[in-house]
Amino acid sequence: EEVCYGITHPPRTWDPIFINFQYWKQLFSDAWHTARYWDKVRIWFMPTGWRPADLRTGPAPAVLGYTLSDQHKFRSEPFTNLSGYLVAQVVLGLAYMYITIDMAMPLVLTDRLLLIMGLFLMIISWGGILQARKWSIPLEILRLLFMAATLILILDRNGILPWTSWLTTVVAAATGVSMLYFSFQVRRSAALERTKETDPRP
Repeated sequence: EEVCYGITHPPRTWDPIFINFQYWKQLFSDAWHTARYWDKVRIWFMPTGWRPADLRTGPAPAVLGYTLSDQHKFRSEPFTNLSGYLVAQVVLGLAYMYITIDMAMPLVLTDRLLLIMGLFLMIISWGGILQARKWSIPLEILRLLFMAATLILILDRNGILPWTSWLTTVVAAATGVSMLYFSFQVRRSAALERTKETDPRP
């Protein structure tokens, strides 16, 4: 028997918030809409994929899952030519995350929460970029500025590295280059999309 890894209802998005809460949304929705009170209770204890009989769109499958031929992986269309940018940002993000989670760093709780907020903005923004969402453009610029500012100020405030150190120059340069490159590629992607819309050729 072939092995097919995955989940029975894969999300059609890169949005980490939706991915983490989609199943809770489905459970609450089914518990609310099913007519039988027993189903409202036991839905929380049944195997993954089980749904009340009055909410099923078809017959219940004998075995939960699917084969490779039935599998449909989610594919999105990101902004053009930003894969290299995202790889570079992952490397920078790993350094930022190391500072955030390194318990040897003498950071207070509020400082760690600010750094965690930067990481959260990062994954939200990247999810939008991978799906070419317009809202991800200003969010990515805001995310770059926020992460740079919090990193410099927090390290300075905790006496790890003063804001006049070499790190400020490196972070400012990396942030500036990232913002310029990202803005350029987004404009280029928009220009290519307009060309496709006006080009009558198939």
